[in-house]
Amino acid sequence: MKLSNIVRNERKLAVEVETDGGTDVINIVYKPSVITPASEADFRTEHEGENFGDLIVARLAEIMPKWDLEDEGAIIPTTEEGLRHVPNLVLGAIWEAIIADISEKKVKKVPTSAGSFAPTA
Repeated sequence: MKLSNIVRNERKLAVEVETDGGTDVINIVYKPSVITPASEADFRTEHEGENFGDLIVARLAEIMPKWDLEDEGAIIPTTEEGLRHVPNLVLGAIWEAIIADISEKKVKKVPTSAGSFAPTA
C-alpha cells in the first residue's frame, strides 16, 4: 500500500452558513493531504501568539484553493488578503466543516489472513 494511493489531492465540500434569511451554502475545495500532524505542529510554531482570525486565515489560505463565495459579483480570492475580509463566523464554519469531513472518513476493515502479518524468525 502506498500513501499516495490513500490521500486525495482535493476534496469538494458544501458548507452551510447562517445568513439573515436562514442558511446558505458555500462550495469549497480543500486539500486534505496538506493536513498532517507534522504540518499542524509546524503551523502552530510558525503562527504562535497570533489571534484566532489570523490563524484561520493563514491555514485556510494554505489548504483551500477554491470556493464560490462572491462579493459584488466577483469571487473572493482564497489568499490571506482575500480571506481577511470574510467574517470569522464564516471562516470558522468552513474550518469546522473541513475537520468534520476528515473525521468522518471511515477506513473499511478488510479481513486478512493471520499469516500475512506473522513475525518472521
